[in-house]
Amino acid sequence: GIAEVDSDGDATPDCNDGCPTDPLKIDPGVCGCGIADTDSDGDGTPDCNEEPCIIVIDDQPDDLSVDACDDVSFAVTIVDVGTYTYQWRLNGQPLTDDGRIVGATTANVAISPVLRSDAGLYDALVSDGCTTTLSLTATLTVAPIGDCTCLRLATDSDGDGVDDCNDGCPNDPAKVDPGVCGCGVSDVDSDGDGVADCIDVCPGFDDGIDSDGDGVPDGCDTPPCPADLDGNGVVGGGDLAVLLGSWGACAGCAADFNGDGVVDASELAVLLGAWGPC
Repeated sequence: GIAEVDSDGDATPDCNDGCPTDPLKIDPGVCGCGIADTDSDGDGTPDCNEEPCIIVIDDQPDDLSVDACDDVSFAVTIVDVGTYTYQWRLNGQPLTDDGRIVGATTANVAISPVLRSDAGLYDALVSDGCTTTLSLTATLTVAPIGDCTCLRLATDSDGDGVDDCNDGCPNDPAKVDPGVCGCGVSDVDSDGDGVADCIDVCPGFDDGIDSDGDGVPDGCDTPPCPADLDGNGVVGGGDLAVLLGSWGACAGCAADFNGDGVVDASELAVLLGAWGPC
């Protein structure tokens, strides 16, 4: 007397279906209807009941200011007891043990003795096989000393007259500090706008002049009205005269709006379309 309705189309009538609106299950199982009982990691606990993967770092690395040739160390402490892997980084790049650096893949990394080139931002990646957490960043500041007291490092690799322990760029004879551009890249400011070439948005022009506030210096900004060839704020007869005077092959001229090296009907259409105040 009961119609064999199959609401979810799983070939099991609703009267026999423990999950009549879930086509993937006929029994609620552990996770309930509408949620798969998948056990992605094969540990016997369905994903729906897995504890969230969270690593809580209790003690974070501290900022340090030292002199060259001092010894330094950074450490992290995890709240929960477990098996963790660690990777210390300097300025986002992984550290490796090399005799002077010890513990790059442990909870405590030590540098002895420290060089000026070790200055920067330190953090640790902590993993437990389920998730990875990044510690807070600690800043290491290293001041030069008069004479290198750590004699085993009293070398001058780049021959710039500054011992490696005092040299922030021990392999760059032109620099003793990374500066703005980093070791191996000059901090030269060719256009004298106060912005080094390596980060200059608009070489050859003053990056500080941005009349329309769009983040692009005026020297590299596309004119708001390219058809205003005479610069009077209005596209009119004067601009038409300039364009017609440039008609034909005209590589690099202002009237070549599309940059194809020819002023022709396409430029004329742009000018007429912009006719009037800019």
